[in-house]
Amino acid sequence: MKKFLILIPLLFLIGCATTPTATTPKGCISGNCENGAGTYKFSDEGKYYGNWKNGKFEGQGTLTFANGDKYVGEWKNDLANGQGTFTWTSGEKYIGEFKNNVREGQGTYTYADGTIKKGIWKDGFLIVDDLKAEKELAKQKEKEEAKLVAINLKKGTCIEMGFTDETEGMANCILQLTLQDNQSNTSGSNNNGVVDAMNEQTIIMERQLRQQRINNLRESQKIFQDMMK
Repeated sequence: MKKFLILIPLLFLIGCATTPTATTPKGCISGNCENGAGTYKFSDEGKYYGNWKNGKFEGQGTLTFANGDKYVGEWKNDLANGQGTFTWTSGEKYIGEFKNNVREGQGTYTYADGTIKKGIWKDGFLIVDDLKAEKELAKQKEKEEAKLVAINLKKGTCIEMGFTDETEGMANCILQLTLQDNQSNTSGSNNNGVVDAMNEQTIIMERQLRQQRINNLRESQKIFQDMMK
């Protein structure tokens, strides 16, 4: 796949017999090729159609090379500047921003095999890969969703054990179950620290569970007493 550094020089290297420029003699075949809109045909059969200013490509225009490659977009002072699309006969295409014939800014490069490079370009190179960032973000979101599912499952287990939601006891119960999961995924010397933390957390959880049951019993007694009044 081609390295796309500078628009016109590279096209010369990959097979244009003569690179079209506004100074190649052939002539303006229609319109105003000095100041206005006109079509200019080059000696190698390349052609430019678009806006001109002081005899140079300026504004919107289309440059078609003799080999069939084509640039459609904005020009300034004979150079591709602004938004544009460059299409190669090989099937490759770049759609995005240019600065002085170089990919610069936001853009998407599609290779002939379907591979896509999308993001921010600088001096013809991709420096911020949007697709890679999107994949990493999706992967992170998937991890967070899996973590949330795991927490909800642990919460359900803790409720079955007698803990009330949104209490310190519930939080410690979830932590204890998480430590158990971590222990099953940890091996070697690191296990000792996990086991110690689990044992300490178990003591705290059992104490809080007893207190939770006492609180539940007191609440039930209060409700019963209120009913008997």
